Amino acid sequence: MIRLAHWPGGEAGWRRPQGRTTLALDTISGSAAARLYERAGWEKVGDIPAYALMPGGKMAPTTVYTKRLS
Repeated sequence: MIRLAHWPGGEAGWRRPQGRTTLALDTISGSAAARLYERAGWEKVGDIPAYALMPGGKMAPTTVYTKRLS
C-alpha cells in the first residue's frame, strides 16, 4: 500500500506524478480490493482469466482498472 504522505510530493504528487494523466492497476477479481476501487471511482477495463497466482498455487482471474487524474 502506498500512503500519500510517503509519495513524493504528497497528495499533489499522487494526483499527477511526473506529468502522467492516467493510472492503471489490477487486482484479484471479486476481491475486497476490487470493490474498494470501484467505490473509489476507478473504471473497470476488463478481466484476465487465470492471471494471478494465489498462495496455494491456484490461478485466479484479475480485473484491470484505470483512473484519469485531474
